[in-house]
Amino acid sequence: MPFPPGGANANIGMDLAARAAPDGYTLGACTIGNCAINASIYARMPYDISCDLVPVFWSGSVMNVLVVRPDHPAQDFPQFLAWARHQGTAVNFSSSGFGSSNHLLPELLNFRLGLQLTHVPFRGGAPGMQAVMQGATQMKFENVPTLIGTIRGGQLRPLVINGRERDPQLPDVPTLAEVGVADAVAEP
Repeated sequence: MPFPPGGANANIGMDLAARAAPDGYTLGACTIGNCAINASIYARMPYDISCDLVPVFWSGSVMNVLVVRPDHPAQDFPQFLAWARHQGTAVNFSSSGFGSSNHLLPELLNFRLGLQLTHVPFRGGAPGMQAVMQGATQMKFENVPTLIGTIRGGQLRPLVINGRERDPQLPDVPTLAEVGVADAVAEP
């Protein structure tokens, strides 16, 4: 099935993979959402990650980067924090849906830093990114490979990375730990 249906933070597609005949013709992509976060936020999971699926290979991990429009007044993460605190609940962030890592990272900032960022969920990453680029929302965390072209093209400004160390594709972008937010890593 080359195009599994979306929804439920990838639970629907993973459930189809879990129910498929164990003949080697169906692979499911296990992400931090459908294989780690979802079990904590959904009362009932349609599959048991430890019993219904068998790991085949690890393809790697990606970090999320916080981006804003290039005309945003904040040039770096400390300036963004000051701006967001001043704006209060007027700061909206895009996510690719409830429970995704790009939803939970801003919520972690709300909790840890006393911010009031408002969640605006979208059905997938692209519509949420378009909302940032058009100014409908002010920020988004998204994985680096998805955004590297728009960042290098000057359409988005990266402020901070959520990984353990800086991303080699964005060596000038600090980690959350470097800007004072310890233990905020969301990568497998």
